[in-house]
Amino acid sequence: MKLRWQSMLMAMLVVVSVAACAPSRVQPGENPESIRVVTVVPGMVYESNSEVARTETVIAMAEEAGAKQTQPQALGSAYKHLERAKVTYDFAEEEDEMEPEDELQIEALWYAQKALADAELALAGAKANKDEAKVAELQRSIQAMRVELQRLSDAQRSVLTGEGK
Repeated sequence: MKLRWQSMLMAMLVVVSVAACAPSRVQPGENPESIRVVTVVPGMVYESNSEVARTETVIAMAEEAGAKQTQPQALGSAYKHLERAKVTYDFAEEEDEMEPEDELQIEALWYAQKALADAELALAGAKANKDEAKVAELQRSIQAMRVELQRLSDAQRSVLTGEGK
């Protein structure tokens, strides 16, 4: 058991070391936090089903937020990639090729992560549209208050100057 932990720790150190030394592929003007990194470590089993479940949850949240109307392209892409992930994952299971190094398993994971990114984009876009609508409503309310304040100010001024009599 101790040897297994040491092996896992060593593998994690190698991955971290390689990742730290890897050249950055961030383009000028690009947000580095928006880049997803998929690390393939031989000997570790992938849980594509958990990625699929997370993606389905985010898709449901995006739909609830109104992404069907506001972000149909991103949501459609999420559905397409999710279906492709499921098909690829099922095919890998049927072929009994669920080894971590299996190309089908890695492909299924990639499609699941692509679907998750698309779903998150749809969700963020739908939320942004809702927020924009709220901001527009607040701006209308503020403008109405300004008009009312100006009217009250004019009425008070006319009372003070005696114009209202």
